[in-house]
Amino acid sequence: MERLSLRRTRSERSVPRRRRCLLCWIPPVTRFSDDPQLGPTQERTVRDALMGDIMRPGSVPMRLTAEVIGTAPIERIDVLHGARVVQAVQPYEASDLGRRVRVLWQGAEYRGRGRETNWQGRLKLSGNRIARFAPVNFLNPERKVQETTPGTALEWNSVTTGNMAGIDLWLDDAWRGALTIDSNIVSGKLELARLRGEKIIFDAGGLGRQLSVYRLPEADWSRRVVLDHQVTFPGRIRAAPTAQQMYGLDRWSASHVRFRNPSGR
Repeated sequence: MERLSLRRTRSERSVPRRRRCLLCWIPPVTRFSDDPQLGPTQERTVRDALMGDIMRPGSVPMRLTAEVIGTAPIERIDVLHGARVVQAVQPYEASDLGRRVRVLWQGAEYRGRGRETNWQGRLKLSGNRIARFAPVNFLNPERKVQETTPGTALEWNSVTTGNMAGIDLWLDDAWRGALTIDSNIVSGKLELARLRGEKIIFDAGGLGRQLSVYRLPEADWSRRVVLDHQVTFPGRIRAAPTAQQMYGLDRWSASHVRFRNPSGR
C-alpha cells in the first residue's frame, strides 16, 4: 500500500520547539486564540504558526516549509492558496523525461451519491510501438487494461469517483508517432513530438473530470522532496501543501492555516 507523509524539515526539527513549525515570520505577527468572526478573542505576538492557527501577518512575508516522504516516487507537490495552485514542485527535470508517457483520467459526475464515472476507453499508437505498459491505480481486479493489438492498441474499463486511474506507456521511440484516445467520456489525439514538459489536458465536464497525457521519467525517482514557499498577501487566505505519488495517492496537509488582514476581516 502506498503511504505518504508531510512533516517539518529536518533543520526545523533540530531547533527549539518554539521554532519547529510549518510557518515562520522574521518580524513578529499576531496570532488569534480563536476565530475573530465568532466573537471576542485573545491576541498574541508570535513568530511562528502551526497548522490551523489564525494569523494576522499584515505585510510581513510568510515562509511555508515542509518535507514530504513517500513509499513511492513523488510526482509533484502543489501549494494551494484556497483552491488555487500557486506553486508546483516536481522532483525531476525536463531532461529526465523520455519514453514513458502517462495517460490519466480522473474526476466524478457530481457530488454525492451516484457520482461515479464509468470509463470505457481505448487507445491506439501509430508510427511507433509500445514496448510495455502498466496500469495505474487499478484497484478492482475485475477492471483491467487489455492489449488488443500487440504493441499498438489497448482498451480498458475503469471507474472514478473523484480519484484517478490511468496507464503508463514505455515507447520504443520517445518522440515519434501519434496517440489516439477514444472513450465514452472524452476523446482526443496528439502528436508525441508536441508532448514535452507540460500536460496535454482534455476537459470532460462533470466535477474535476478530465483526461490528461504527460511524460514521466523512465525509471523511479526521488521519494523525498523539501518545499520552501514564501508569500506576502494583503487579505484572507488558506494555505496548504498537497502531494501526489507516482501511483495516484494524494496527501493533503491535516488542516489549513488562515490569515486575515489588519482589519481582521
